[in-house]
Amino acid sequence: MTMRLELLGPYKIHSISDDNVFHCPAAQNAGVYVYSVPFEAGGYLASYVGETGTTFLKRIKEHTINTLGGYERIYDPKELARGRKVLLWDGLWKSTRQECFNEFIEQYCGLSPSIYEFIQQFYIFFIPLEADSRIRRRVESAIANHLLK
Repeated sequence: MTMRLELLGPYKIHSISDDNVFHCPAAQNAGVYVYSVPFEAGGYLASYVGETGTTFLKRIKEHTINTLGGYERIYDPKELARGRKVLLWDGLWKSTRQECFNEFIEQYCGLSPSIYEFIQQFYIFFIPLEADSRIRRRVESAIANHLLK
């Protein structure tokens, strides 16, 4: 089966201009999305590939809230832009980390500037895709595997 996919973006989470993900008509679609950061060598470096059956808008909002609340991993923003993942916070998403919420609260003042910078640096690309979850996941996987190479 052959599919024609359209890559839209990049969009920002925090921008007040037309490139804001929350003001973008394409954000009302479902499909595959790619979080990226500007790479110091030029272009963008993909840091996460995901898929959603809901709207991109809803999924990006969930990611943002989860990041701000310590649920997702947080990497050093400056190092991420250099292509290196330096973990600042391992998140609460793993079952083995559920008891670490107090640790997150204790570290929050130190982490919050990095969390803010981490969220600000992302550029998000959308690939609208009207398909069932199996197809979306296969496309997500193919894109992620391609980007890893």
